[in-house]
Amino acid sequence: MLVAGLTSSDAVLNVHEKPLHKGGSVTPQALLISLLALLVTGVATFVWPDSLSSLSGFVWLLALIPCFLLAYHKGWRGAAVGFAASMVLMVGLQVVVVSFLGNEVDWQLAGGLTVVLIGLSFAIGWVAEALHRRRDVAVDLAYTDELTGLANRRALLYALAHHFAAAKRETQFLCAILFDLDGFKEYNNKYGHSVGDEAMRLVGRVLADNTRNSDLTGRYGGDEFLTLLPGTSLQAATTVSERVLQAISEAVTSTGDRLTMCAGVADFDPAMFEMRDLVAAADLALYEAKSKGSNTIVQCPPQIAPGIRVLDGGA
Repeated sequence: MLVAGLTSSDAVLNVHEKPLHKGGSVTPQALLISLLALLVTGVATFVWPDSLSSLSGFVWLLALIPCFLLAYHKGWRGAAVGFAASMVLMVGLQVVVVSFLGNEVDWQLAGGLTVVLIGLSFAIGWVAEALHRRRDVAVDLAYTDELTGLANRRALLYALAHHFAAAKRETQFLCAILFDLDGFKEYNNKYGHSVGDEAMRLVGRVLADNTRNSDLTGRYGGDEFLTLLPGTSLQAATTVSERVLQAISEAVTSTGDRLTMCAGVADFDPAMFEMRDLVAAADLALYEAKSKGSNTIVQCPPQIAPGIRVLDGGA
């Protein structure tokens, strides 16, 4: 594998410009304790009804707490909001009762109201979850490359805008690696597009397995892949690219062939005008890497990157 530094800058590319919700961190112990509290208080209500008559409203309030915790733990946002609102309603009801009505309240009616609230919360939550999941599926489809399962160009540019702005504002490390498969057009022509698609999926898996969770790797277009590495120095990004190229060269396609790829590595410089300059710098390095031969990595020195201007329609 050849790793080189870029010393010429006679290629400029035109570059045009992501998540599923999760539950809260409620432990099973918290759910168990809330259920035990409800059970103990519920039994006490039937065994010593007179001693707990003034607290009956809060007994019914306890019925909502484990439901809320369960919904929150599972990430059922609609149901959790419904239960939270129901608890607020029950507390308000108890305050009104104690303040204005004394204890002359039919708590069986209050219990029935609680049951209704639980049912409504679950029903509303179920509908809300169905809508959330549909939205999440739509978001996934919009930001995922259908062939490789990696992020698509839209997701990459969305993330790049965010990380570039952060790097520009706080002068943070940010690197981009642009990968390009060597001779993939010939491979496609030799074996056909279906076999080529299998190879692309293999490349996607290798890239996903050999980049960090904090990075974002996606298919930038055709047989080009882009990895964004926030908080990463140029040398560390080069090490990542070396690991990826090694893993790619060791992977075996369905035809028994081994693929190789080149990589252009660029890091953020405060003098860069806009986010596409970072990708253009990586592409400039990739152009040089391709000219040196297959399985090659080239770094783009930061001192030449700010001079890159990307214009629609060409340089």
